[in-house]
Amino acid sequence: MEDKIKDKSLINHESRQLQKDTRHSQVTDKVGAIDNDGNHGMDEILNNEVPDNVVHQLNELSEHEHDSDIGGLHPIELTAHSILNAPLDHLNEDFELLSQSQYILLTRLRLIEDRLKSFKKVVIDDGNMTSEKEITETFNKIRDLKKRLVVTVKSLDKVEARVERMNKKLHIGANE
Repeated sequence: MEDKIKDKSLINHESRQLQKDTRHSQVTDKVGAIDNDGNHGMDEILNNEVPDNVVHQLNELSEHEHDSDIGGLHPIELTAHSILNAPLDHLNEDFELLSQSQYILLTRLRLIEDRLKSFKKVVIDDGNMTSEKEITETFNKIRDLKKRLVVTVKSLDKVEARVERMNKKLHIGANE
């Protein structure tokens, strides 16, 4: 609770300082607008014929000075919103999409994990798992069979080429 009080007092202090800075920057060219301590009062600003929009902004600042939350938004959020001049809803939507995609990824990871666990249960726990040595031997046999198959395909290509040449010779001899 004490932290909240400190935070509110800090925010109010910063808000007042911002008001002072804003007032100072808006009326520095007005003669007699500055007090001895460098601050500007509302009466001084009004007496120096400050435009209505500046007075309206200052009135809003002083109205909101005592409210640390305006419409459920923190003053820092309001400041960021005014500085960025873009709706924070887009940023919020982006964070929601990110959260949803993270949820989807986590769900997929859980599914993969469950599949791996079931595979482990079926293959390893049931005793159907073969040793690495057996797997290596099987891959070597497959590699050897593949080499033999490649050699056989090359031989078949040669045989087909010979058969085609023989067919051509037979057709040429039959046509004469």
